[in-house]
Amino acid sequence: MEQGRLIIDTALDGPLNMAIDEAMLTPVGQGQALPTLRFYRWLQPTISLGHFQRYAEVQQLGEPFNHLPIVRRITGGGAILHDAELTYSLILPAEHRLVENHGPQTLYLAVHRALIAVLSSLGLPAQLREGSRPTSQQKGPFFCFERPNPSDVLVAGRKIAGSAQRRTLKGLLQHGSLMLDNPLGQPGVTTLAEHKRGDPPDPNSLATAWAGELAKTLGLSLAEGSLSDAELALAETLKAKYASDQWTKHR
Repeated sequence: MEQGRLIIDTALDGPLNMAIDEAMLTPVGQGQALPTLRFYRWLQPTISLGHFQRYAEVQQLGEPFNHLPIVRRITGGGAILHDAELTYSLILPAEHRLVENHGPQTLYLAVHRALIAVLSSLGLPAQLREGSRPTSQQKGPFFCFERPNPSDVLVAGRKIAGSAQRRTLKGLLQHGSLMLDNPLGQPGVTTLAEHKRGDPPDPNSLATAWAGELAKTLGLSLAEGSLSDAELALAETLKAKYASDQWTKHR
């Protein structure tokens, strides 16, 4: 079975979370690091813009969204308010069997079906949206959770999880969000808190369960690991980019 690396990270700020995801893409793509599944949280409520979104759209937001920190992703799609959620990133080399000669939906579906199995074990009847794919994922409402995609994970007909991708010549980064709660009222969202009776699951337990299901789906043997010194150094360098107005406001 193919070996992979599992990282369950602490809560970090937006620029560093995005920097770490990008910092892993090159070494994984070049075979210097194992295929990696990372789970993480956010230190404070933060809006991430899709790579192609116009920053001017942020200025049209009302309360409470117009005072939140902003970071721009390297993946496409609509904006996400990262708050009470569990975020994952999956990094694979470009020649991986699930990447080479496959469109984005193949990996979206693999990750989301693994999540559906976890949610079903918690008593939540989750399912894929299915249907036809939109002609463009770069157009639509500001917030991602208001943009339908056939691979979306739904509970009671509303979106609880979605994903986005970035492909390079060397590798693929896919990351996405599972909504645990929605205290600031992000549009289009349903959450685990709305549907789960009793105490909500611990995010780390959710991450472990999701990783276990995804390992079976992808045929990976995941062992807990950490970032290399080279990845940490690159992430620190990239953090300056993600924290800069030049990057965040360049569109």
